[in-house]
Amino acid sequence: MLCGLPPDALVSELEVARPLPGLPGRIDPGTPADLIRRRPDVSASEERLHAATERIGIATADLFPRVNFAGLLGFNELHGDTPFDGISAVNMAALNIDWSFLDRGRVRARIAASRADGDAQLAQYQQSVLLALEDVENALVSYARSRDRDVQLQLAAKDSKHAADLANIGFQEWSDRLTGPAGRAKS
Repeated sequence: MLCGLPPDALVSELEVARPLPGLPGRIDPGTPADLIRRRPDVSASEERLHAATERIGIATADLFPRVNFAGLLGFNELHGDTPFDGISAVNMAALNIDWSFLDRGRVRARIAASRADGDAQLAQYQQSVLLALEDVENALVSYARSRDRDVQLQLAAKDSKHAADLANIGFQEWSDRLTGPAGRAKS
């Protein structure tokens, strides 16, 4: 499903046992700003803010009259035995004026509502960025601590192996003292 293929399409490729791929030694998460830009919640909030800002502009445009022109040019052919047989030109023009700009109170109320929605979307965007900053900062701190913990565990494993090697040497020396050169126990 993830590859967009039928379920049996990858069976032959997955039947062969292969070792797991190696992981990189260090993962570079980038800067906090880069991480925040890649977050889908911040992108969605930013898009909602852009849409709210556009709605303010659309509502503000209602303060001005809108004039639309439409036209049609063409020919019409009549059939039959009438005195108007033949091809005649057809022309049509239309003018449409939107008079809603004269209702200033309603237009200004729509602008105020759009601005209030824009302010709400701005506050929501700022909130999502702050939450994203907190999440990113916590993740970066956690990542740094896990890297430090990994280094400490590697040092502890090395020290533990060294201690085990020393214990084996001590045990071997003690065992050699208990047994003679011929390999039997001393009396």
